Amino acid sequence: MEIRTESLTLRTADGEMPVHLAAPVAGGPYAAVIVIMEAFGLNGHIKAVAERIAREGYVTVAPDLYHRFGSPIVAYDDIPKAIDYLKRLDDARVTAEVHACVGALTARKDVRADRIGITGFCMGGRVAFLAAAQLPDDVKAAVSFYGGGIAADQPTAPINQADRIKAPVLALGRDGWDDPARPGETCGGNDEAPGQDLRGQGLSGGRPRILLRRARLLSRRVRAGRLDEAHGLVRQAPELGGERAQAPGIALAQGPTVPLLRPWR
Repeated sequence: MEIRTESLTLRTADGEMPVHLAAPVAGGPYAAVIVIMEAFGLNGHIKAVAERIAREGYVTVAPDLYHRFGSPIVAYDDIPKAIDYLKRLDDARVTAEVHACVGALTARKDVRADRIGITGFCMGGRVAFLAAAQLPDDVKAAVSFYGGGIAADQPTAPINQADRIKAPVLALGRDGWDDPARPGETCGGNDEAPGQDLRGQGLSGGRPRILLRRARLLSRRVRAGRLDEAHGLVRQAPELGGERAQAPGIALAQGPTVPLLRPWR
């Protein structure tokens, strides 16, 4: 699908925030996806991911959360600098900036205001989960790719707000859920334990499922190029937007790094 790109600027409490927008040239209105960057900044890779999703028939925006630091781009091998920047971010302000993105999208004629999802990578995966919890009436689906700190053993961990989430959430982890590089943090669950949250504590009642088992199976199939099987898994899961679902579902686009938040319209 042919797309166009545009550079936007949104007002925030910390100043003007650059946003990379990508949208189909014709047709619409479309569902929209907010793409949250890694700790390395709004670089070419994240812009390319947003554009790949747009080519699937979505309006996407990728905000520069490092605008408050002068919009730096950090090299992938400079982990200490990236960590320094991400530690200086404030959850409340970042969530407000995601909300500003929602506002910008809902104001557009080519966007379906009731079909806005979010995805992010590493630091951005945590932001995606946090936004699903703190903006439950705005975020209709969320995909977190190896979101760091979601289940950290501290009061501010996003997992402690999971009971506020209304949308389906797909948490895709690394190879092996317990990351030895992150002592004290676990993504929890195993292949035989669906419906567990990121610390292995069962979600009950009306709380949404964090579908780790299915996420793990999906990620394996996508990495192996077995995309038809991956989509089949999604279609079988009402929690992810199958025929019985009451909320937008989640599927996977072609490629291991591009989530497709598909509303099954």
